[in-house]
Amino acid sequence: MTPITLSTAQGHITIRSGRKVELPSGRTMTLKRFRSSVYFVVRWPDSPGAQQALAELGLSSADVQALASAADEDVVLRQVLAPARERVRCARCGRVLWDAKSIRLGMGPECRKK
Repeated sequence: MTPITLSTAQGHITIRSGRKVELPSGRTMTLKRFRSSVYFVVRWPDSPGAQQALAELGLSSADVQALASAADEDVVLRQVLAPARERVRCARCGRVLWDAKSIRLGMGPECRKK
């Protein structure tokens, strides 16, 4: 899988192998932890826990809100922020899809060749 790069005002967020997220601060966390932190900040932006999540992410509240709103239009970002059970999977083999074309078609590149 090619790395997915998301741009924010603080820098770039890179997602590698569909499981590890590299934050602008240089810190690495799991995709699950990243998704839950973003969800928490979007859902309860004024809570003390949201401030802690922002500090952990190294992002501003505006960055997180922008990521969440961009997910409505960007299919790859929607995959990143979706819970595991809601991610689009290949219709043939069941793997999680990360490429925009594959997500739209519902099938990964290897399975399309077969």
